[in-house]
Amino acid sequence: MFNRWNYLFLSVALLLPNFACANSAAEGKLVIAFSELAPWKSYENGQFKGAYAALAREIAKRLNMTASFEHCSLKRCLSMMKVGYADIIIGIKDTPERQQYTHFLSTPYRGSTAKVFYLLKNSRYEIKAYEDLYNIPKIGEKMGGKYFPRFDKDDLLQKEPVNNNKQNFLKLERRRIDAVVIAEDQGEFIIHELGLRDKIKKAEYFFKDYSPRYLGMSKKSLHIHKLDELEKVMAEIKSSGALRKIMVDHFFLPYNIPTTQFQWE
Repeated sequence: MFNRWNYLFLSVALLLPNFACANSAAEGKLVIAFSELAPWKSYENGQFKGAYAALAREIAKRLNMTASFEHCSLKRCLSMMKVGYADIIIGIKDTPERQQYTHFLSTPYRGSTAKVFYLLKNSRYEIKAYEDLYNIPKIGEKMGGKYFPRFDKDDLLQKEPVNNNKQNFLKLERRRIDAVVIAEDQGEFIIHELGLRDKIKKAEYFFKDYSPRYLGMSKKSLHIHKLDELEKVMAEIKSSGALRKIMVDHFFLPYNIPTTQFQWE
């Protein structure tokens, strides 16, 4: 008799080939959790761009896999890493909480970004040491921004917060403030966007916190067994000069940033 157990067996049998195909397809796909972080990661006209997108594609190619980007907010990207829906993520800090579900590779793709100060090129002020900041009448900062402990806790400095960093550079150009504090990568990107390269200079003094950035792999990734291979690939990309070429092609050249003025390694 063709009873319900026969139907159940037939249904499972029909599903197995589809499951096998899906699993096989997943084996060849590297899913990248991609939250926008200009200038390193951007999503424009359906295209994933920036140095980090290029690095992800290079990693996938060397693993003989296909890069598959998932456009998501940072919160959602981290959730995807927790459950293993995404395999890797680039552009997040290594924290104890994230280490619970993410394995951070041993080879950094970038050193930490320095916190720098910008002035007008014809400014009468100079910032050659931290103490020089006390001579600056108005220092523009982003509301809620964190730069480095001494600066963040220093109530003797004359700080003027705004909602976004672009506002600060426009205020600096109009001489409504006298200096801007910002992460160097963000500053160089905004200066290029606003066309202020000929009007603004970087102060001699800067703060570097020496906390490198590492690519992370989900501990629940389908490809966690390839972790050693991924470690090897990342080391090769850096040692071969491929990482430097990616940075030049997707960061320094597009945004007209002199390589001698930006420390990233």
